[in-house]
Amino acid sequence: MKQKFLALCLFCATVLVFTACAKDEEEVTGSIYGIVTDADNGESIKSANVSLNPGGKSTVTGTDGRYEFLNLQPGQYTVQVVKSGYESNTKRITVEVGKTASGDVVLSKVSSKLKLSTNTLNFGSNWRTLSFSISNVGTSGSISWSVSTEGLDWLQVSPASGTTNTGKTSEVLVTVLREDITGPENGIITVRADGESLPINVTVNQNISQDNSSDRYLSVSPLSIDLGTNESGEFTIFSHNGVTSYKLYTRGIDGWLSFSEIEGTIQPYDPVDIAGTGETITVFAKHDGLAAGTYTGTIIVRSDLGDLEVPVSITVPEKEGGNDDSGDNTGGSSDSGSGTFSGTVTGPCPGLDVQLTGVSKNNGVLTVNFTVQNNETFDISQFNLRYNVNGIHFAAYDDTGNTYDEKSVQEIKMGGEVSSGAYFSVDLALPQGVKLSCSLRIKDVSDTATEFTNISLPCYYGRSDVTSDQKKIVFKNLTW
Repeated sequence: MKQKFLALCLFCATVLVFTACAKDEEEVTGSIYGIVTDADNGESIKSANVSLNPGGKSTVTGTDGRYEFLNLQPGQYTVQVVKSGYESNTKRITVEVGKTASGDVVLSKVSSKLKLSTNTLNFGSNWRTLSFSISNVGTSGSISWSVSTEGLDWLQVSPASGTTNTGKTSEVLVTVLREDITGPENGIITVRADGESLPINVTVNQNISQDNSSDRYLSVSPLSIDLGTNESGEFTIFSHNGVTSYKLYTRGIDGWLSFSEIEGTIQPYDPVDIAGTGETITVFAKHDGLAAGTYTGTIIVRSDLGDLEVPVSITVPEKEGGNDDSGDNTGGSSDSGSGTFSGTVTGPCPGLDVQLTGVSKNNGVLTVNFTVQNNETFDISQFNLRYNVNGIHFAAYDDTGNTYDEKSVQEIKMGGEVSSGAYFSVDLALPQGVKLSCSLRIKDVSDTATEFTNISLPCYYGRSDVTSDQKKIVFKNLTW
């Protein structure tokens, strides 16, 4: 009897121990349960990969989008969910003893990385080659793309495939083999990239003769632009037999060229009033950061009539005597090629940055070199340097007591614009961020003068909220 009692006691003790152990295990761990859903429609997402850190555990959601992680030590965990076609998402979760934490995660579909500059290419009756650009507008990673012209034997594309990095653009040329067609043609080019597919509708009219007086077309003058070492130049676009809207693009130009206008509308060409019906564009060369040498590229005038291409080139000269437009008040001038100078420059408006780049005197002529950069948040349609702005006249003083007025100005130069004489005036459009080299020459300077104590050069660009002092560039204490 005693042995039976002892056995019963031993059995009860064993049960109590196991029960206690089980209870202790429940109290020292927690769990995560969650469901993964689509951000657009709220539907569950199956077969999504769910990983847990720390711990390195992973699982896959079921057909109902649910997943779970059991028997986790209390603490902070990060759940990451990955599914093809969706942006990955993470969630920070706190696991507590004896509790089940919510791990619901919402996934958004991958946003498009592929963007085309146009969805139509109209070759009309004249154009053989047009172009379009492929842009990667995603936030990370490159896109690999290809262009299909299946069934369109009368078209060629170059390149037919490529890779474009985030924020970059690739240009594709499309050529019509007109000798292979006898009448109107149309078709669809397909651009594919990383699971995306975008169409471009192509149309060709083979029936209209270019000699037809009613046929619309664009022309430019000059046919090509060679700026040389100049920082600006012009070309004019004409629209024949109708109004045409246009937009400018570039190819092979990595930031070293900009325009006074990039889009607009051109009135019909009038041979009696040529200047009044053409659209004149100022082009600006940006030499900063470029090594000495010649750079070439293409300006593309794009309209509903197709693409009109204008070859363009610039030449960046070798820096001489340290005069590099850097804005430092030491170095040589373009006239002397060597020497030192000093001085200060102030004004005009806060949105313009003016830097002194050189001062020299040769044969009774003082030359002051400087740069003007547009740091406004907008393009300046017309920036003007002139003899008089609202009663503020040009004036200069040297250290011998001589005074110089606008009649003493031998030349004023800004970019490619030059003026001289008592009524000097130069003006140019100045797009945001563009910097132009300028020079001022004052003649009949005294041989004994060794310093110009003050030069006041009037300027203006349309702002109404400026003071009189902000309508002039002031140079002080110029020595050479």
